[in-house]
Amino acid sequence: MRRWNLILLAIAVLAAAALLVRGFGPRAERDGRDRGPATRPAATETRDKAAEAGGRVDPRAGALLDRVGGFYRGLERFAVRVRLAVSRGDRSGRRTRAGSFSFERPNRLAIRPRDARGDQAIVISDGDRLVVGARAGAHYRVSDAPAAIEPMRNDRAFQRALKRTLARPGLLALTRRDPRKALLVGATRVEHLGDESIAGGRKVERVRIERRFGPPVVLAFRSNGPPVLERARLETRSRRGTVTYRYSYRDWRLDEPLPADTFAFEAPAEAEEASLPFAAAREAETRELEGREAPDFDLERLRGGRGRLAEHAGERAVVLDFFASWCAPCRPATRTVARAVEAAEANGVAVQLYAVNLAEEPAKARAFMRDLGLRDVPVLLDRDAAVAEKYRVRGVPHTVVIDVAGDVHDVHVGVPEAETLREKIRAAAGG
Repeated sequence: MRRWNLILLAIAVLAAAALLVRGFGPRAERDGRDRGPATRPAATETRDKAAEAGGRVDPRAGALLDRVGGFYRGLERFAVRVRLAVSRGDRSGRRTRAGSFSFERPNRLAIRPRDARGDQAIVISDGDRLVVGARAGAHYRVSDAPAAIEPMRNDRAFQRALKRTLARPGLLALTRRDPRKALLVGATRVEHLGDESIAGGRKVERVRIERRFGPPVVLAFRSNGPPVLERARLETRSRRGTVTYRYSYRDWRLDEPLPADTFAFEAPAEAEEASLPFAAAREAETRELEGREAPDFDLERLRGGRGRLAEHAGERAVVLDFFASWCAPCRPATRTVARAVEAAEANGVAVQLYAVNLAEEPAKARAFMRDLGLRDVPVLLDRDAAVAEKYRVRGVPHTVVIDVAGDVHDVHVGVPEAETLREKIRAAAGG
């Protein structure tokens, strides 16, 4: 009996302690509210900002981004000229692009390339309608403009266009309601790289932002004046080498009146409106080769020797099947092309098939063809994708049919239809 009394006493003590904890908890919270918010240590604020970035932000970088965010948040409008220089590895040659970026709250935006003949996209919102155009507007789509810039990011055509404009890696973030937070989306680490003097006597502070997605980016903001974005730099690495992108920003116009036609869109001559502007532009670009002389090539064969277009001139049609082992649709495409060529040959059509591998190790190309049971199909190794560039291959699978005269007869992007392809091969061979 004494044991049961002790057990009951222990239970009662525990229950009383639980009631005390539950009672003091809310009272403590009420007391805290009555006294007002407590002052938080600077270290806690730094940790919170790092958590907001998803990683670590060193104090100097955080202070700079606070200043930049506050500055751009206070602007009603701005415009800037942009120049991009792209270099690959140690090669001396560089590609350059230029354009302009203009913005006015809440939803007016104009991202234009300087060269209307290039492959850059165009994005224009006049506040009422949003125009997204491929190839500088040669193929464009018009829709209602969202009430702010942020919802535009949910538009797939808008997202695809951004990849072909000069808005990245930082300009679009500066239009957001919270520029600092936008710059740090996906960040895992942010560090201050120090000060630097650049042309014109300007000084900049640099920050390096590492992200969960994409390569790290270095942003340089002016330190002796308004903290405008002056430079941006990022690098991508692959088997083909390192590609460096260097952005420079000039002639900032801050809260100045902008020309009346800044956010106006006038379709170029012979432009066409399309629901899928980038698909239309891609198809149009590849089909521009049809009827023209096929670019010559001389490539290494997977099994030794060379594959040359010139050696087939006047004798047989040639079919090029551009593929990569990582491309899932390439498997049915290559199989369809191989069967179409085999069927054409069985009917007496003179045709040569080459499967052209894009910039991969020979072992991957060999395994790809082995898995398809197509060991006898000759494979050419386009190690630096130079031939693919000549044939304007922007994605795989990509099939090109060349006629006996050496001209491009047909271009198809995606998995071809077997019967249609057989007919095109027969026509190209003069059958």
